[in-house]
Amino acid sequence: MKPFLLPSLLFLGFGLYGCAGMGRPTQAEILNADYGVAPQSYKEFVSYLVKQNTLDPEKVLIDDWKGPYKGYIYGLNFSRYGYKVCATVNPMNEMGGRRGKRLYVFMIYNDNVSLLDGGYKPGLLLDQRLNNQCNHLADINYVDNEMISYPSNAIEDGPRPL
Repeated sequence: MKPFLLPSLLFLGFGLYGCAGMGRPTQAEILNADYGVAPQSYKEFVSYLVKQNTLDPEKVLIDDWKGPYKGYIYGLNFSRYGYKVCATVNPMNEMGGRRGKRLYVFMIYNDNVSLLDGGYKPGLLLDQRLNNQCNHLADINYVDNEMISYPSNAIEDGPRPL
């Protein structure tokens, strides 16, 4: 057996064991979850986070707002609830030009905002799926199961920093 095969098999085995606890929250968990306080100043919260992470904070453009709507994410042994917001971000690049609009999804819980996903090149499969999720933001029961498994080109083409 090659030396790298055994660690790979062990990693795969433990990975599959860890996935046993992964699952979408039940309807009862979704209904009874603590989503925090509905954000009144969500644009200011998101804008602050974006501007803290761009080269030229004064020239970043943020528009095409959707939300906030109650939402959640889940993964290995965790569920996180809050209010999801979608927006396009168009920052300046190193050369002084615009990078181009990129879609991002944010989660707000009790005035704390975090970036969930986004920044893919327009037209990529992941960007299309993210667009689809933002179009269904108001439906808390909508889940695009294919968002969970990222295709191989996601590594080279996204997600990208703001």
